[in-house]
Amino acid sequence: MKTISIFSAFIFTLAVSANAQLSNSTTDWYPGVIILENTEVVKGDISYDYSHDIVMCKIDDVIKTFTPHQVTAFKYYEESENLFHDFVTLTNYINPRYQQKAFYEVVLEGDISYVRKRNKYPAYNAKEGYLANRNKRLNQHKVCYEYFVHYENELIKSKSFKREVLPIMQNKERSLHTYMKKNQLRPYDIGDQIELVEYFNLTSDMREQTAKKISLR
Repeated sequence: MKTISIFSAFIFTLAVSANAQLSNSTTDWYPGVIILENTEVVKGDISYDYSHDIVMCKIDDVIKTFTPHQVTAFKYYEESENLFHDFVTLTNYINPRYQQKAFYEVVLEGDISYVRKRNKYPAYNAKEGYLANRNKRLNQHKVCYEYFVHYENELIKSKSFKREVLPIMQNKERSLHTYMKKNQLRPYDIGDQIELVEYFNLTSDMREQTAKKISLR
């Protein structure tokens, strides 16, 4: 099935990406671009410092540093793993009085997007007593990242997917329930959530294309 094959390829890429980032404690530089709030595009070698949530750009040995308040998006290419990394700046509304801008890596983009946020402390740093060091059976990319659904300018934690996101998707796409049962997908599992969002976005695109064809007749 096409959706499954796309999803399997994504999961492999995600695992490779996580391992590459978690195994390297040095500053790595990759060719990429940064899009600033004023729409200016900065090209050079890019390095993302997740512990401080800043992105750096090196041009002719001159390093410029940018915060989420200055950037709308950035991307870079990791040649050794043949991976593109896309980041966007999103606002997390913690409560009515407090909001926080931060960089999030795009996992899936569409009517409903799926993003992830790297935790502050590295898994390889034993001094932090980080959970991934204490239990080797844990999947490190799940421990070291927080996953979110981004829908209508709101960030919803993956743990709230079944309660807050699934009903929205099922109301808009009736076939989702059948697809979920047929493929035995669990709404509390991150991988299965990604597959459900991908399926929803694909069917949503098809609905829009069909509507456009009808309107042109």
